[in-house]
Amino acid sequence: MCPLPPEERDARRDAVTRILKSRAVRSQDELAEHLAELGFETTQSSLSRDLRELHAAKLDGKYV
Repeated sequence: MCPLPPEERDARRDAVTRILKSRAVRSQDELAEHLAELGFETTQSSLSRDLRELHAAKLDGKYV
């Protein structure tokens, strides 16, 4: 799989931020589903990397 251009990666990370601010997300699978609804297909490893880069963490069972 080829790496995404930085613009697409940044757009996905912006979407992740919006999702986490707007609703409780309890798993990466759930986050991937929300992203897919917005047109972003992603892998678990990309989501893990995004969450790490965005300094997201689980608190009380949900990502913040």
